[in-house]
Amino acid sequence: MNERLAFHWHVGSMLAKRLPYRKKGFLFGPQVCEWAAVLSMTKAAFFTGASLALNDQTAAEEVLDESVTLEKWRNAFHETIADLNQRAEQVDRLAVSYEALFPETMEQDRRQYTKALQSPTDCVRALGQGVLVGLIVGALFPDLARSMLQSWVGGPRGSRRLGVGGLSVDDSPLFSTVDEATNLAQNIYTDSLPCLRYHAGGVAEWTNATVLKTVVPSGTVGSNPTPSARPWSVN
Repeated sequence: MNERLAFHWHVGSMLAKRLPYRKKGFLFGPQVCEWAAVLSMTKAAFFTGASLALNDQTAAEEVLDESVTLEKWRNAFHETIADLNQRAEQVDRLAVSYEALFPETMEQDRRQYTKALQSPTDCVRALGQGVLVGLIVGALFPDLARSMLQSWVGGPRGSRRLGVGGLSVDDSPLFSTVDEATNLAQNIYTDSLPCLRYHAGGVAEWTNATVLKTVVPSGTVGSNPTPSARPWSVN
C-alpha cells in the first residue's frame, strides 16, 4: 500500500546514507557498517525526533502512535518512559548534554562495540528507534530536550575516528540553531514524498521489547542478524 514513509523510518533512511559502509571482508561480501558509527549517528536521529516533538507535539504523538498498533504509545513504551524518568532525575534538566543523559555512549564505553557489524537495513532500524526515543523525550520532557538540543547545536564540529579500519564518522551537529532543527524536523514530517512504508525485518511496530531502555546495544551481532537479535534492547 502506498503511503507516506513513517517519519522515523524516513529520518533513519536519510541518516543511514551518511554512514561509512565497507565490504564485510574489505574486498568482498555484503556491505556493513561498524556499530560504533551507528551509535554516533544515533545522536542525530535522537535530536531530529526531539526537534519535531518540541515544534509539534501533536505530530510527535501521531508518529509514536503509528509506530505501535495494539495500544497507545504511552502504554506501549511504559518501560522506556520509566527508564527515561530515572535518567531525567539524575541530571540538571536546564543544562544537560546527550552524553550526560546517556553516559554509556561516551568514547570509552563505545570501543567494545567497534566490531559489531550492521547491515544497511540494521542501521536504518537502529536509527529509526533513535528517532522514537527522541520523540518520547521531546514529548514528555520538553525542557530537557531543549537543553540537550541547545548543547548539541553549540558543540564542536568534525569527524570521530572509530578506532577500527581507519574509519571515521561525521559527528557534527546537523543544525546550527534550535530553530533550524525544529524547522527541518517539521519539514521532514510534512513534506515527505509518498512512498512505500518501510518495514524493517518484517516488523511494523516498536514496543518495549525493541525500543531502547539504554542507548547501548545488547551485544554484538553479525552482518545479517535476525529480527530478535536487534542491537537495541531494554534488557
